[in-house]
Amino acid sequence: MPHIEFRPETPARQPEGAENYGLPWRDLAFPQELLDRHGATVLDPSTAPLDEGERRPDSTVYRTNVLLIPAQVLDRNGLGWINEQLAAIGLAIVSYDTSADDHDERPRWHAAVLGVAKQGKDVVVDAWRALRVLRRALADFPDSRRKEYLAKIALDHLLVGSAFAGAGAGISGEPATSGHGVPDLGGFATPTGGYARTPVTVVAGPPARRPEADIGGRRPVLVIPDTGLPRQGHSWFLPVTTPDSFLSVSVEAQKSIEAAVDTALRTTKMPAARLVGYEEVTAPPNPLLGTPSSQTGHGLMQAGLVCQIAPDAKVLMLRVMYADGVVVEAALHAALDHVFKKIQAGFFVDVVTFACGYFHETADDEAFTPTLMEKINHLRERGVVVVAAAGNYASNRAFWPGAGAKDGLRNLALAPMLAVGAKNPDGTVAIFSNEHEAIQWLAPGAAVVSTFPPGIKGSGAPDLRPPDVHPPGRASFDRDNYNEFATWSGSSFAVPILGAAIMALMIEDFQTLDLPVTDAQTAIARAHRVVGKLRAGILPEITPI
Repeated sequence: MPHIEFRPETPARQPEGAENYGLPWRDLAFPQELLDRHGATVLDPSTAPLDEGERRPDSTVYRTNVLLIPAQVLDRNGLGWINEQLAAIGLAIVSYDTSADDHDERPRWHAAVLGVAKQGKDVVVDAWRALRVLRRALADFPDSRRKEYLAKIALDHLLVGSAFAGAGAGISGEPATSGHGVPDLGGFATPTGGYARTPVTVVAGPPARRPEADIGGRRPVLVIPDTGLPRQGHSWFLPVTTPDSFLSVSVEAQKSIEAAVDTALRTTKMPAARLVGYEEVTAPPNPLLGTPSSQTGHGLMQAGLVCQIAPDAKVLMLRVMYADGVVVEAALHAALDHVFKKIQAGFFVDVVTFACGYFHETADDEAFTPTLMEKINHLRERGVVVVAAAGNYASNRAFWPGAGAKDGLRNLALAPMLAVGAKNPDGTVAIFSNEHEAIQWLAPGAAVVSTFPPGIKGSGAPDLRPPDVHPPGRASFDRDNYNEFATWSGSSFAVPILGAAIMALMIEDFQTLDLPVTDAQTAIARAHRVVGKLRAGILPEITPI
């Protein structure tokens, strides 16, 4: 069983008045081709417009022509007011997700597309500029109830996966060293001594899984919103159509996720990528070079780690992440809305993990709590434990949603939320792992071994015999050619390890209960009891052989 560490004393903040070298908002950099693919913009604090007395924002990345707007104000009156304000800068809401439901008091954000208003000329479509106009106008809005919802309009941020991407990642900011104290250029890490994704051989089979009748209660459920499942399957996992399989998917959820991303694409005919179905796209983005996408296999690696620790559990895989590591915030909202709806219908969810995150532009402004945290806290109100990645930027800047775990154990009215950083195999903190006051947990996250989509072929390995000769000829090791397993690093993989440990303890806890959890208060109390065991250093039982 991997060692999981709880740190009651979190790293101290920078002392007031201390010199701050460098540009802390530049922890994350996106290449232009990636921004173009997702119709996104980097908010640059050095050039962002300011009003008198306004605090300079931090950098973030967001979809240029999309705002996230609560469903409660996506009606004629709400849109009328919004478009009246936006007309001053030549913009208007030209389309929005038609699945919006204004009968729920709980805010549900939907993607609304910005376009050029009638008679608009030479208009720059920019969601950050539009958001500033709306927030400014809210000061004089008369209806306090609707004002509360209008104040929750937000950018549609891009989140990034929290696996160490290695060579060719494109998304920079991830420091790594070769072990000699010198940062590797471009985030490159060698297969032998670094943190990058590398093929490995595993000779063991999957852990034994007991029938549900033998575990003392229902199977606990962990949700992984990530890259989805490979089309070709994996030898460790039965097909998702098999009754009581370890892995499961939701076609209904994927339709909602696809619609959330497609709203902007249908209206503006942007050449951005769609997000269709639960099957991961594993083909290399550049067939001539053959290098796999930076986050190919990201989700299946996590599922395999859960399987190794808690094989008696169930994992629901929701595809929200592209193979390039990008998660559109609207897609994540749609996924979490689906999870919440399933819970309301009586479907059990015990843990939700986030192996992704982003830097928020106004994280220190209490008036604008990140929208994801409201959605997450609704899940915690129903007894769902949330585990989020610390991030891989060797930064102490708040990385959301993990930064929202500050009250994760103290608030007994909500199920725990845990932010987890990555440890090296020798127990030290991985050099890439973020530090923040919310990050109180450490779990293995460097050079972990897990399941990987089979048959991923990058550039060809040098062969000493033609490949069509049998038996196959000798060849050198190729770090881009995979069979079914890989070693990889990142706080992404500390997340499922911590989540799986919670699931394994829940299974042990079930054996003391006559009935499964059926109400939120019981679920919250059980969640705190189980996480309290981990905090005290109690790990799931294992039997050495």
